[in-house]
Amino acid sequence: GTPAQVTDPEYAINKFYNVLQGVPNWESMRPGDAAQAVERSAFPDRYHRWEAMAVYLVENLGKVSDASGCGRGTGNLLPPNPRAAKAIEFALSQRGKPYVWGATGPNAYDCSGLMLRAYEAAGITLPRVSRDQYKAGAMLPIERAKPGDLVFWAYDKSNPATIHHVAMYLGNGRIVEAQQSGVPVHTRKIDFNEPELLPVAVRPGV
Repeated sequence: GTPAQVTDPEYAINKFYNVLQGVPNWESMRPGDAAQAVERSAFPDRYHRWEAMAVYLVENLGKVSDASGCGRGTGNLLPPNPRAAKAIEFALSQRGKPYVWGATGPNAYDCSGLMLRAYEAAGITLPRVSRDQYKAGAMLPIERAKPGDLVFWAYDKSNPATIHHVAMYLGNGRIVEAQQSGVPVHTRKIDFNEPELLPVAVRPGV
């Protein structure tokens, strides 16, 4: 289309669906895979990162009751991380070890070092620092986090560049973390509304 057409939301949406309907079995595809079949991005896995958040926004800001087409809630849309149990097992086994800034084990950890090694034990490679770990999986609203998802704290909640801490969600409002100097690796309860806690979680390996 013309520049005016491709920047017009109505035209773009209709064009997308016209092409989508020609994709075999598109109805049964994961949304990110269907989008890739139409858009042909050079980074095909990146659509998956936003699936759950897109459904959440449409459900809460739009006028549809079933944005995913397969049952209300992003939990059904975004598959669980099948390796999360291994990562959780590793992280919990490190409880009591000291926090040391820059440490990645095996005798001490900082926050991102613990996440790095926990997911390494599960066969998933994460970046080294928390700001980069924030980009290393699919995003979803924190209230829909599942065990093994990563949660983050930032000095400015509107700016991911200010992320300074990461922990692993365990379920029922609890996390495991290497928090700060003088505090060993431990579990604790969190409040989803606490200051600096970002409103989204990240699911590695999905």
